[in-house]
Amino acid sequence: MYGTPGQPNSVNKMYTYYDYSFAQDTELKKELNPYLFKGMNVRVLKGVNLTLGPGVVAKFYDAQSNFIIDGTLRAIGSDSDKIIFTSFKDDGYGGDANDDSNKSSPSEADWLGLYFSPQSSDSELENIVASYGGAIFGTSPLGWGNTIWADQSSISLKNS
Repeated sequence: MYGTPGQPNSVNKMYTYYDYSFAQDTELKKELNPYLFKGMNVRVLKGVNLTLGPGVVAKFYDAQSNFIIDGTLRAIGSDSDKIIFTSFKDDGYGGDANDDSNKSSPSEADWLGLYFSPQSSDSELENIVASYGGAIFGTSPLGWGNTIWADQSSISLKNS
């Protein structure tokens, strides 16, 4: 690591990377922003709670990247510190994580979305922004086309 730990610098861009499932209760905090999720294997397993604190920025790498929630997702931001779900190309939130200056711009369907499976329960989304999701990939359930999909699952979505 070069530069000031935990701070973006001109040598290496900083982000917290995930390409695997959450198998135990986990809290993601604003201090480690942005978070980068890559691939179709990022799951919140049944019986597991994933909590995103106010101000967390979650970026998704490409049109095959998503969250599959079989457990519980709690993303409760505030009016002044929203939780962001967006494209890796979105420099407006979490900075220029892909380090390409203005060579790429986010667009509709840059990433798949948040999928709440029939196994998921008690998920809460409040004061969130979900941008540039809705990619279509393969067939059902992967042929999504929407950024948030509650599939026979009940979620709470407020002020978003």
